[in-house]
This record gives sequence, structure tokens and C-alpha cells, in this order.
Amino acid sequence: VRLEQVVVLAMSFQASLQMCINWLIQAEQALNMAPPPSLILDTILLQIDQHQEFMTALDSHRDLVEALESAGARLGSVGLEQDVVLVRSLLLRVQARWDQLVQSSLEREQRLEKARTTAEQVRAWGATGRSGLGLRRHSTLHSSHCVPQFKGVWLDLWEWLQEADGKLDVDLETTDDPEKINSLLAEHKEFQKVLRSKRPVFYTTVRFCRTIREQATLPADTLKLGNLLGKIRDKWDCICGRSVDRQRLLEEVLLQVGQVAAALHGVFDWLLGAEPQLGEEQPVHGDLGLVAHLVDSHKVLQQELSKRAASVEALKRSTAELMDKGWSPSIWEKMELEELSRRWDSVCVLSVNRQLRLQQALKQVRGGAKCPDD
Repeated sequence: VRLEQVVVLAMSFQASLQMCINWLIQAEQALNMAPPPSLILDTILLQIDQHQEFMTALDSHRDLVEALESAGARLGSVGLEQDVVLVRSLLLRVQARWDQLVQSSLEREQRLEKARTTAEQVRAWGATGRSGLGLRRHSTLHSSHCVPQFKGVWLDLWEWLQEADGKLDVDLETTDDPEKINSLLAEHKEFQKVLRSKRPVFYTTVRFCRTIREQATLPADTLKLGNLLGKIRDKWDCICGRSVDRQRLLEEVLLQVGQVAAALHGVFDWLLGAEPQLGEEQPVHGDLGLVAHLVDSHKVLQQELSKRAASVEALKRSTAELMDKGWSPSIWEKMELEELSRRWDSVCVLSVNRQLRLQQALKQVRGGAKCPDD
């Protein structure tokens, strides 16, 4: 009877877990793929209304997490100790993703409100005339305010990237203490969280730079803005690449000391975040600026995917070696290993497909062909 009870509770927990993860993925996808805050007042007001609807839906789905926690508690009261530990770990991961989703939603709300203030200023600037940097006659931005604002945003981002580069220059401590390694990994994940929070700032800076460059009529201004654009993009790519490298190194050290589950969770979490960005429903068409932005975003993800390949191979190799030495994974670990392999293959295929779609969209927009709306 106890075995049947455990099976029923495990199936209930698995169903609740899958339902919760599926909704979290959809919500994360909606939030991650939401367009950056607009500087056009009518558009930003619409974006604010849409985000309020998202936050209402987020609040209404809190019961999904609570149901999962209840199912986990019931399973934990009758399960084996190793399963209890794993269930607790899964619950903590879901709770962390939920907390991150709530935090990201609040941060987007703040960015939208800030953008609304800027949009109101931009509308006022557009009504006061145009001078300073040579802009085309029909520019909607007043350059005497626009350019200093751009310079301030660019410099703030550049200074942060320089500071981040310095942090990544610090050599990792050589240790075989799992607790110390997990502490270093947790510290690095906090850094990555801050890096992700800078992503909208980076994309907005790049778009803003492109917009001003396209509006500039003086060759010297065009050249200078192009140099600024290239410099900030190269620095951003460098920091993102080094960040992935450091996480990969930490995960490989975890594998070396037998912490398979911790290393597995790190790769799995990254795949769960990457997969929604590669779906067929994600847009690829638009004007040249938008398509170029989408191409840039995909290149960053592909660079991370390429670096992650080494982590996945190391994980599979280390797992096989441990099993040869007599290590027996629990049913949950087996499920996660199988799911990791499936999701990795899926993400690789989706990445290639999205690259082909973006290449076709870029070819269309550069050739003047009309792109279908997504």
C-alpha cells in the first residue's frame, strides 16, 4: 500500500511540476521577448497596458506554485530520503524561477514608467526645433537633447562593462571543496543576473545609436557613431562570452568532485531559458533595424550555445565514468539526464532553424522585399 501511495503522490507531483514549469516557460518567454520600451508616447502607453495585463495574470497563477509545494510536501512525507532531497531541490528551483519572474516583471514595469517619462520629453523635444548634430529634416528627436542623453547612457553602460571585465579577470580559487565551489557558482550566478538586467539597456543603446547614425547627415558624425556602436557591441560580446566560460569552468570543477546534480541543474536551467527564445512563433521580420537587432541577439545566444556544448559533453562523460565506478542515479536524476539530452538536441535544431529564418528575413529587407508580419 505504501508503494502504491508513493507512486500516486510521485505522479501527482510530476504532473504539478510539469504544469508549473510549462506556465513559467510561457511567462518567461512572454517577458523575455517583450519589445524594449518605446520612446513613442502612444506605443509606450500601449506597452504599459499590456504589461499590467501580464502582471495580473502572473498574480493569478500563484496557486500553481502553491499546488506544487503541497504536492511536494505530501511526497516528501512518505518518500525516501534521497528523493526528499531531490524534491526539495526541484521546489527551490521552481520558487527561484518564480521569484525571478516576479522581479523581472517589476523591473520591466519600472523601465516602462521611465520610458514614458522620456517619451513625453521626446515629444516635447520634437516640438522645439532641431539643431546640433546634423539630422535629417524629419527626425523626431531633438538632437541637442538626444545626443547628450545617448552619450550619458553609452558611458554608463561602458563603465559598467569595464567594471564587469575587471571582476572576470580575478582568477578562480583552486579548491576541491564542493561547498566552496557552489558558493563561487552562486556568486557568479548573481553576476549573471545583473548582466541579464543590463541586456535591455544594451539593446536600447545599440538601437538608439543606429537611429541617430541613420539620421546624421555629417560624415564625421556617422563615422563617430559607428565607432561607438562597434565598441560597445564588441565589449558586450566579450563580457557575455567570458561569463559563460567562467560558469562552464565552475560546473566542470563540480563534475570533478562528483557533484553531478549541481552541474546538471546549471546546464538545465540555461537550456530552459534559451529554448523559448528559439521557437518558430518568435518574430524574425520587420524593418532593417529590427531584423538587425534580432540577428545580433541570436548571435549572442549562439555563442553561448557553442560554449555550452563543452559543458554538456563533459557532463555526459563524467556521468558515464561515475556509473562505471558504481554510482547509481535516482529515478529523478535519470529523468533529468534524459530530459537534458532531449532539450539539448531540441535547442540545437531550433537555433539552426532560427538562424536560417533570420538570414532569409535579412535578405528580404535588404533587397527591399516586403516582409510578412509576425
